[in-house]
Formats: sequence, structure tokens, C-alpha cells
Amino acid sequence: MTDPILPASNHDDEVGDLVRLAGVRPLPSPAGTARARDAAYDEWRRAVRRHRLLRMTPAAAAALAAAAAVLFLVARTARGPQVPSTIEIGRVEHVSGRVSLIAAGQTSTLDAQSGGASIPEGAIFVTPDAGRLALRLDNGASLRLDEGTRFALLDGARMRLDSGAVYVDSNGVARVEILTPMATVRNTGTRFELRVSGAGLRVRVRRGVVRVDVANATHEATEGVQIQALADGSILRASSPSHGPEWDWITLAAVPFEIEGRTLAQFLDWVAREGGWRVSFRDPSAARVADTIILHGSIDGLTPADALAAVLPTTGFTHRTREDEVILARIDGKAGRR
Repeated sequence: MTDPILPASNHDDEVGDLVRLAGVRPLPSPAGTARARDAAYDEWRRAVRRHRLLRMTPAAAAALAAAAAVLFLVARTARGPQVPSTIEIGRVEHVSGRVSLIAAGQTSTLDAQSGGASIPEGAIFVTPDAGRLALRLDNGASLRLDEGTRFALLDGARMRLDSGAVYVDSNGVARVEILTPMATVRNTGTRFELRVSGAGLRVRVRRGVVRVDVANATHEATEGVQIQALADGSILRASSPSHGPEWDWITLAAVPFEIEGRTLAQFLDWVAREGGWRVSFRDPSAARVADTIILHGSIDGLTPADALAAVLPTTGFTHRTREDEVILARIDGKAGRR
């Protein structure tokens, strides 16, 4: 007696059993994956030819089902969600407090010892009320995340900010696109802050140009300008200083600047970049003196403004601020050492 032909549902159960028995498998090598895929594809083509010759006899149907099962298992092994992304797009520079990292469906914790850790494509970062984060991407961009932020790196240039704030320093080369619940933000050679809350979003630009695409319209913000897109659909534009206490969180999120053994000129470069100022000398020749003054000590935990007030009196220089400029002058025409 010939065996009865099993109904199609039983074949489906067999395929399901095969999948369940296969379980989670490690990702094969690219060459192995290619060989398995090619073999499965060849078998599928042979099954199709048999189907055409046998006019879909029960045997041909079984062959097609088997080939489909093999293809499914190969695809599941090669592309299954259990395999984490191996594409690295940057590094963790600095962690203040404790920050959650979600990658490949798993959550881990970053802390002060996590500097240098790699960032996989698709990583999501969640900072608590007492946590901040600094990242360096392979495309040259430097990112800072404020407290209470949820931020995702979709790839090396596309990002998503769900809540909180991110500061972007493109270092003059990196182009980024940041998606938010209500708008898309793009930059051109820029340093800017983007903040998202229940009230909407705000963009403040220190350098360069930022474009905000919202409600089928593009709004452009340049240096010293901020744009707010409110939840009710209104757009507000205003001037925004490039320095001040509202920017201090950016420095607190960054790698602390070590002044020990650095020159005064290097310190002033840091002040300009982190503080949002332009630094100039009342006497141009004094700039050369700044290259010869070696600093000692520490400015850990100080904002750029506080660091200026602490360091300059010991170097033979004094300073004053005018709008977004810090102007330095030598005391009694002499400069000392710290």
C-alpha cells in the first residue's frame, strides 16, 4: 500500500519543526553563506524544472517545499535578528554618570570606564537625569548628549533624537541628518544644539548653517540664530548668543581638558571651541607669547568662563569680553608662567 499524501498543513508543520530544531546558530562566514545560498538556489531551480515536467505532481510539491525550507533556513541564519550588527561607526569618548546602550535588542550600561568602546550601527543611547555622553563618529563628527536624552545612530550620518538634546560639532566636514518626531534637521559645516521636548524642538547655531524641514517647508538658521518649531505648528525665529550658561552642559559632557603641560595658546583654542567665543589679542605680538607659556594644574569641572578666570591671572594676561569675543591683553607688558 502506498503511503497517503499528507495534507499541506502537515508539510508546514514539518518546516516549522525544522526551524525550531535549528535554534539560534552563529553567523556563518561570508563564503559559507554564499555556498549555502547557491546550493539552495540550484535545488530550487531543479525543483521548478521538475514541477514543469511533472505538472505539479505530489513529488514535485514535496521537492518545492523542501527547497523552500532550505532557503528559509539559510536566510534565517544569515539575516536573523539575533545576530548583532558588526558595523562600527564610531567610539565612546566620555561618559558622565551611567548611560544605557541598546544594541541588537540587548541593553548594557556605559560608565566612566567605557571610554574608547566601539559604537555599532543602530545603537540607541538613553541618558538619565544625571548622565551625559560624548561620542566621536568615524565621519569626523563629535556628538554630546545632555541629561534626559534618547538618541539613536541609524548609521554614520543619519540619526534620530526622540527627546532631550544633542550637540553636534561637524569639525567642518561631517554632514548629518537628524530625525525628530516633528522635523528633520540637516547641517552644513556646523556646530549646533538640537533640543526636543513635548513643546516642540529648538535649534541653536554656533557656527555654519542648519536647515529644519517641518510641515513641507524648510527653515534656515545661521550663526547666532535659533529656530523653534512648536507643537501647534508655529515657527519662531530669534537671535541666540553662542556662549553663556545654557551652553555649559556641552563642556560638562565632554572629555575633561587637561591643561598640564599644555601651552596657553592650546588652552585658548579649547576656550574658543567649547565656550563659543572668538579669541583675539589687543596686541597681535602677544599671540606669539601665548605659544611659549606652559600651564600646570587642573581645570576639571570648570566651564570655559570659569577656567578663563582661574588660569589667566597666573599667566601675565588679563581679558575682557565683548559680545561673542574674548580680548586678551598682557599685564604690564609682561607674561609669566603658571
